[in-house]
Amino acid sequence: MSAEQSLGTRDGQGSALTVAGFLLTSLAVGMALVWPYWDASRHAPRELDRYWPPDRSWGLQVNLDASGRAVEWTGYSQSELPVVQALTTLNADTVQALSDLGVKDARGAAGVRIQRLAARIVQKEGGSRNVLVYTARTPDGHFYLADRDLAAAETYVYRPPLRVMPAQPRPGARWTQQGKINRQLDYRLQGAIERATPDASYGRSDCLRVQRKLILSSQGTTLDSSSTTELYCAHEGYMAGETRNARGLKRTVEYGRAGHRAGWLPPAAPVAPDPAPTRVSAALPTTFTLLGRVTPHARERVSEAPTLLRSPSGLLAVVTNTSETVTALQVSGDAGRVAWRFMPGGSVTGGVVVDERRGRVYFGSSARQLYALDVQGLPLWSVKLRDHMAARPLVTADAIIAVSEDGSVLSVDASGKVRWTADLGALSRATPVLAGSLLVFANNNGSVLALRARDGQAVWRTELGAPITAPLQVNGESVIAASTSGEVARLQLRSGQPVWQATAGRGGSIRHTPAIGGEEVLVNADGELVTLDFKSGAVVARASGGYVGAPLMVDQTVHAATKNELQRLTTDLRVLDRTPAPGEHTRFVTGATRAADALLLGDAQGGLWRSGPTQPGVLQAAWQGTTRASRAGLPAIISPPVVLPERTVLLDSEGGVYRVDETGAFHDVAQLDLRGFGLTARPGSDGRSLIALSNREQLQLLDVTRGQIRWSVDVGGVLLQTPIFTKDTVIVVSTAPEVVALDLQTGKTRWRRALKNSLMGAPHTDGRTVWISSPVMALDAMTGEPIWTSEAATFGASELDVQDKVMYVRSIQNNRPWLNALDLRSGRVLWQKALPANATTPLEPLGLTRQSVVVPTGGRELIALDRTSGQVRWKHDGSSLRWGSLSAQEDRVAYLGTDGHVTLIGDTDGAVLARWRAAESEMKEETYRLARPVFTPGGLLVPHGLELVKLEESSTSTGSRP
Repeated sequence: MSAEQSLGTRDGQGSALTVAGFLLTSLAVGMALVWPYWDASRHAPRELDRYWPPDRSWGLQVNLDASGRAVEWTGYSQSELPVVQALTTLNADTVQALSDLGVKDARGAAGVRIQRLAARIVQKEGGSRNVLVYTARTPDGHFYLADRDLAAAETYVYRPPLRVMPAQPRPGARWTQQGKINRQLDYRLQGAIERATPDASYGRSDCLRVQRKLILSSQGTTLDSSSTTELYCAHEGYMAGETRNARGLKRTVEYGRAGHRAGWLPPAAPVAPDPAPTRVSAALPTTFTLLGRVTPHARERVSEAPTLLRSPSGLLAVVTNTSETVTALQVSGDAGRVAWRFMPGGSVTGGVVVDERRGRVYFGSSARQLYALDVQGLPLWSVKLRDHMAARPLVTADAIIAVSEDGSVLSVDASGKVRWTADLGALSRATPVLAGSLLVFANNNGSVLALRARDGQAVWRTELGAPITAPLQVNGESVIAASTSGEVARLQLRSGQPVWQATAGRGGSIRHTPAIGGEEVLVNADGELVTLDFKSGAVVARASGGYVGAPLMVDQTVHAATKNELQRLTTDLRVLDRTPAPGEHTRFVTGATRAADALLLGDAQGGLWRSGPTQPGVLQAAWQGTTRASRAGLPAIISPPVVLPERTVLLDSEGGVYRVDETGAFHDVAQLDLRGFGLTARPGSDGRSLIALSNREQLQLLDVTRGQIRWSVDVGGVLLQTPIFTKDTVIVVSTAPEVVALDLQTGKTRWRRALKNSLMGAPHTDGRTVWISSPVMALDAMTGEPIWTSEAATFGASELDVQDKVMYVRSIQNNRPWLNALDLRSGRVLWQKALPANATTPLEPLGLTRQSVVVPTGGRELIALDRTSGQVRWKHDGSSLRWGSLSAQEDRVAYLGTDGHVTLIGDTDGAVLARWRAAESEMKEETYRLARPVFTPGGLLVPHGLELVKLEESSTSTGSRP
């Protein structure tokens, strides 16, 4: 189904949720390919499979205006989501939606296929967005579960899941359904199926017309109503459709099925001008920074060195990993932004190739397909191959050459039409090269073969004896081939006759591309770098060091990576300098790729690192640390870092407690038996060795020094605010509502004090007095007896200036939020200032700098008020904050935005000082509930899903040029 539908407006004290025109992409496309782990007992409804076949893993849909002109394109790729992963990575509402379908565990998932669809939506005027959609196919039909806009980090969940097609899609079928979206909007669906006539079915004879009417409402008021008619044909699936609503009529066609009209394809996107070559200079200061990851939820290694792609938004690095994902990350401009992702339904082990003249990206996969994408990540076509493809495709002036592992060669034109085929006579994994009118190939029997580029006819063949899997290289009239036995050969291009053959060093296997300089050939022979003379083949130099990937030669300087460092060497392999990998957990697995004045490297956890000159206004990722692996993968970090003297402590979702050192290394402290434990408030600390952990009504006291839980107590109410410590007690505020003081040694209750009209108040103390922010009061820390109380209608967290005796807390007056400055000694109001109507989230923390109180709103704005007068000092309009992510220090404020940026702003005027782009999230919302940057003397610590990232300002970064 393809329908442009509004998710409507949610009224709530003036706030609105409007996602007009949100394309529900997964309803428009065929089901995902059949994965090999499907159990034979899991039968899909056969009649549904007939009209919605499960054999198409990707597609391109085109939206047409009333005149038939293309105005929007949606490229999509699909894959099946294992039930265990679905239940552990989707948010709570989506898991409940699965439960509505009977999917609660592996047994309940029998006969159910959960699909994840990644959609790239590009508009004619240049806008774009990336969306994830989740669907499920059960014996009762095909259901729509949820969609997630990755830029807004907003998920919309249908309860119960919306049925878009019954299990028996026959003419005359009718169905109705109603439910809610995000528990707020009401939906009502009416569906009907009738037989389609051949003249309205693109010449097909067995097609169905599926009609749906979807009404969205809130509190009885209709917000949006749309009618959709779609065409599904036997063994092909979705063909075309149209949607009519208050915004008009929009037609959608599936490119390739409904036709191949040239006007339906996206126009060639203008690309940024090719920058002048930039020298990778040793004189410039350099640093490592993490650009991003191939996938935010998986940690599979980068499979090949990145390929550079010029796009309308600037320079991109296209990266692949072993988890069947191709990702384009921004290198210039908004560095680290995910420009697009594509999941080809198989691993891409040979890497990608870019055709800048045509504006295309080509790659093959283990799904036995050759794919073509445009520079914006939209899939254009795919061609079936005879076998898996482990080599990189080759682009010529008029063709794309693909070599399958079985040795079959396919030449196709720019539209995917086959020009000719050939057979190399044996398995082949080596990437071929073009030399004039010849294509040169190699196979696992040690043969090097030359074919005519125009028709694939054989020209010559040379036997070198050992398997050749490394990409071939051409230099002038010579071909360089390197084998798995460590042999390097230089062949004459015209005849294939060997000029020389030599053993590289100790004869280790050569699997990566040889580098050719002026008079040298450089290879990585099983971790040993070897330089050979180009003319004679004599070994000039050797260097052992566990090198990974292909060496890179720039201006007679060699750049080579080991697992834990990047080196710059001379061609005779003298090391000029070394740059260690950032953090204990970073392990490089690829060689370096040159990107202007920087180098790019991939790591074992799917990360792409940039090594280059420091960039003003950019936060550099000095290191990233991850928790230990488990059967379910890497546990998510659920605790913001607690910074104690000489140690930083955090907790993961499986109960692991870690001490993190200055290099990012994680050291085990304790393993807790959480039994469903999930933090509901940020940890509190005594500043020395004790950490208080809150889980709903339970409070646990962790002794970091001993690595043990000292005690665990049920306090009788949910804990949502950070616990505080006095000399002898831990004090918490619960939703009972009451404030409770617990003995530090035993956990026994010292005193309790009931609270009236409390709205998620937070405690503070100076050791003698305890202040509560809602209702505002001061209590004796020893006895809990009131010192003073206030009638102000305050709510949520507060900030204290103990030295000047001031509390800053929000309140509601006349249905509008205000910020109050109260005297800690009496509760007297010192000043008040009205706030925007959306500054009402009770659990959002305030920020306190030397001069300002910083207030988050429910949107994109931060407001800084003068601590003395309450006057507005500055406003910052950035990205929407992730929940509870504001942090402040003396003269700076940091926050993590829903767009993935960590932003650092100055307290002078609210201007951006530096930013860092993190990967977008697919994890559970709970993973990010407590994400809050923490200032340290050396920068910022940012908990980000599966890892802890140490950020430093570029002006303070140091290092040597690799």
